[in-house]
Amino acid sequence: MSCGQGSQGERDYEWARVAVNCGDSGKFQRWLVFRRSLEQGDPPQPIRYYQVFAPKETTLATIAKVTGKQWCIEECFKLAKSQLGLADYEVRSWVGWHRHMTLVLAAQTFLTVLRAQVEPMTEGSDSISPPLAPTGSLAVFKVLRRSSSS
Repeated sequence: MSCGQGSQGERDYEWARVAVNCGDSGKFQRWLVFRRSLEQGDPPQPIRYYQVFAPKETTLATIAKVTGKQWCIEECFKLAKSQLGLADYEVRSWVGWHRHMTLVLAAQTFLTVLRAQVEPMTEGSDSISPPLAPTGSLAVFKVLRRSSSS
């Protein structure tokens, strides 16, 4: 099964899951989910595993799709560290750290929503091609704002 589209096409893996007995969780189930690459190489590819807690009727295909989102989440954190200062705080107190993290993640949410709104407007336009960096998206936003105000 595929866990999503990657930079080089579909990311296909072999998947397996084993129910873990952790007492009665009501409508939810806990699983260990294993993922193995289809490529046979030397040395062999490692088997990756995840602990999943989801509704009992969740299919293995759904779990595979959700685990494929980890790359998006890692990219978001990398972006927040490099562009928004997520990694630039020296912890002196839990309250200060919590406020800093909340502010950075709120700023990232705002920029992500703004980018999602601006980029569809720039599709098909030869004069503005939005780059991947958020600073480029902000530049695109500023150009569009100037052109709409004239």
